Amino acid sequence: MRHLKSTLYAILLLFYVSSLLGQIKNIGLPDIKNYTRADYKGGTQNWGIDQDKNGNLYFANNDGLFQFDGTTWRRFRMKNSEAIRSVKIDASGKIFVGGYNEFGFFQPNAKGKLMYHSLTHLLPKKVVETIDFVWKIHLVDNGVAFQAFSKVFYYKNNTLTIIKAPKRFQFSFLVDGKLYLQDIANGILEY
Repeated sequence: MRHLKSTLYAILLLFYVSSLLGQIKNIGLPDIKNYTRADYKGGTQNWGIDQDKNGNLYFANNDGLFQFDGTTWRRFRMKNSEAIRSVKIDASGKIFVGGYNEFGFFQPNAKGKLMYHSLTHLLPKKVVETIDFVWKIHLVDNGVAFQAFSKVFYYKNNTLTIIKAPKRFQFSFLVDGKLYLQDIANGILEY
């Protein structure tokens, strides 16, 4: 009988303690929700993230551009269906993206569907074939800078200007409206 009472008390105590666990508030760190490839049905690597004025998140992914509105994932592709390595959204809502030998922007059509518009048609074919990956995109001086290893392509007023790397642009940064490029032979360059 004594053993039965001890077992009953232990069970009651267990139920009481488990109900207290439901009352604990998360303090300190925000709740974290993980999304797997199975959730968004895309590639393993996400290279860049940006957010539009409506709160939608956009991911530069090995399998295209992914939009997430908090509930639904949507995939969009560039004309060559290559991996997208960089993404940047301007104030007007244009979603600039860069991939392998390709860069441009997504913009909604009259029905609201995001459509891709390539900017590489503004370049000679021999230049397009040597772009390589566009790793970073910056909004600079009312234009857009697309940084690849060998060049930066500056887009403004429907024109592309090419800035050639002295050796190789490893990284690029935008600070106080100025574009800084790290060249592996010459250090930091300001444009």
